[in-house]
Amino acid sequence: MADPPHDPGHVGTFDRLVADTGAGSLDAAMDRVADNDTVVPPDVYDPAYKASSTPAEIARLLRAIWTDEAASPGSCSFMRAAMGTQPWAHRLASGFPYDDVTVYGKTGTFGSMRHEAGVVELADGSAYTAVVFTQAARADKKLPRADAVIGAVARVAVEELRRSQDV
Repeated sequence: MADPPHDPGHVGTFDRLVADTGAGSLDAAMDRVADNDTVVPPDVYDPAYKASSTPAEIARLLRAIWTDEAASPGSCSFMRAAMGTQPWAHRLASGFPYDDVTVYGKTGTFGSMRHEAGVVELADGSAYTAVVFTQAARADKKLPRADAVIGAVARVAVEELRRSQDV
């Protein structure tokens, strides 16, 4: 298959990351973003120049997947099943540690940004979209307290939504 036509005015996400960090390669750029002793240029996290989305946009996408509107019903079913195999329970699922609650999730980590988006299905059959984007003070690979905040925030949001529906 031929490469897509090159647009000289377009700089790819990875090329821009290398340029923004002043690194010589993508590996070096990723190392720089993960290094707590290096100041990361602000453009690295600027969503205007990155492949990015907002929590609201991700929530709309998840709703479309759950209602078979994002793609064919078979493809949406596949996406839901894939999200149901989320092996990490330290972020979103940590807010719902019950056998009768199912959490479908997709994590995202880049440097100091730690995100997770998913759907929480409660025992009564109700389902809630939960999207939490954070930026930690550090870029360590393991930040259990920062990760736990994602679950705690999602739980508070779901509880508030349930209360508002009962009114």
